Amino acid sequence: MFNSIRFYGLTDDNIAEFKPVLFDFVNSYLKKNSDMTTKDWLIWKLGQELPDLSKETIEKYSNEIIESISCLNESFISVEEAYKNGKNAENWLVDKVSENSLGIDINEYGNKLANIEKTLDCTNEQVLRTIIAEDSKVRQTFNSNSFIAEQVHIKDFNHYADKENSGYIAAIQTSELGKKYGKDFFDIVLKDKYTGKILQKYQVKFGETIPETIEMVKENEFVDQTIIVPAEQVEEVRSAFPGKNITDKIGGIKGITVESKPLMLSMLESYMQDNSTVTENWNNFVVNSLLKSIAQKAISSGVLTAGLTSGIERTAKIFKGEKIDNSFELDKAILTDDATGIKTAASGALAVCVEKGLIKVLPKKTPLSVISSIAAIGIDNIRTFHKVATGELTVREALDEMGRKTVAAVYEMGWGKLANQFTAVALRCIPVVGPYLNILVSSGVIELTSEKLKQTVYNGIRKIAPVAKSIIKSIWNSAKNTLSTITHKAFNCNWF
Repeated sequence: MFNSIRFYGLTDDNIAEFKPVLFDFVNSYLKKNSDMTTKDWLIWKLGQELPDLSKETIEKYSNEIIESISCLNESFISVEEAYKNGKNAENWLVDKVSENSLGIDINEYGNKLANIEKTLDCTNEQVLRTIIAEDSKVRQTFNSNSFIAEQVHIKDFNHYADKENSGYIAAIQTSELGKKYGKDFFDIVLKDKYTGKILQKYQVKFGETIPETIEMVKENEFVDQTIIVPAEQVEEVRSAFPGKNITDKIGGIKGITVESKPLMLSMLESYMQDNSTVTENWNNFVVNSLLKSIAQKAISSGVLTAGLTSGIERTAKIFKGEKIDNSFELDKAILTDDATGIKTAASGALAVCVEKGLIKVLPKKTPLSVISSIAAIGIDNIRTFHKVATGELTVREALDEMGRKTVAAVYEMGWGKLANQFTAVALRCIPVVGPYLNILVSSGVIELTSEKLKQTVYNGIRKIAPVAKSIIKSIWNSAKNTLSTITHKAFNCNWF
């Protein structure tokens, strides 16, 4: 998808398999009889693509896709109307959540907010790191399990080091842009917290299966790194690589008794539920402050995601060659009203590919409301790029709009009608791959539009991406790589 970034389950081969499915869904939707509702068409189409599923399951899938897109569109409209009336996204979120949280225990409420804030932190850090790695031509391979496991091990080691008054700390090794990164960019490092001396370097490789983890370790070219793998896989992976240092923890090496606990794959979901940070000391002031922080981080996420848009044209090359007869009808469907039909077609295509295992970056049990939200935002981004190219929006206004839509999506994830479907499974995948799947959907659909619309949208992307990347680079260097500072600066930065 990018020059030096790879995602397990979202390779060029996976994208090539998604290509004909997306083409077929979009083409089929545009050719459906005018007296056939979008819902009836989706039931029919999913039934064709997933014949092994029962009629009841197909109808359930269709209802979830249709309802989630409808709910998201309603929130998009609501936040935009509030903006036009002088209410910012922070206050919109506070008001909306307050309406839907009456009667809920304040501690339950606060802990839920804390979990959503952590999800956004995860999103922003992963997107930021990806952009910096790509810009620096540093080859990186990502998957959601590895990123989450990395966080758990660092947090766990530092917890025990602090408890034992140890002089050691685990952290991510980073550097300022413009400096030579070397092969250890984004390693976990174990170092002396007083002198900064690095004592050990680690990479986390958490495949869903032993063969997948082994394949990930094969790509690790650097001999001075210790590889952390799932605890239940460590013996098999170690046997496959007798010349590499394979472990299931940070620390526990010569002279350092502190160590993180071995981590199994099955433990990741409980981490995303954030049981470790449950507290009973919430009050209204702290809760409202946390809500505003969530809104700010959601807006920051929109800015960071905009920095990925340069990848759309590269990804679109995989889709080249696909044409539809009625591309002007597709243009119209994207740009008029709320684009519900095309969002539904894109959602159906993505859902089928996840169900069939063609796109493995999302687990099969990912809620359809999550898949639909990802696809819908991908379509809405095309509309935003078009507005920039035609002068309807400035770049700053476009970035603001993307931020507001992210706030609306966060509201739906946490408190909307389908909020109960955003399980720990969803939280495992949204932070890491959501923005890249937005790009995948945008890329594929753009290539099916008319040549005129396609070039207009690409012109918008070429205006947005450099500005967003410039902001991100400035933030990265000035924030000294501290995530909370990065988020604050992204929200309060001087844009131009």
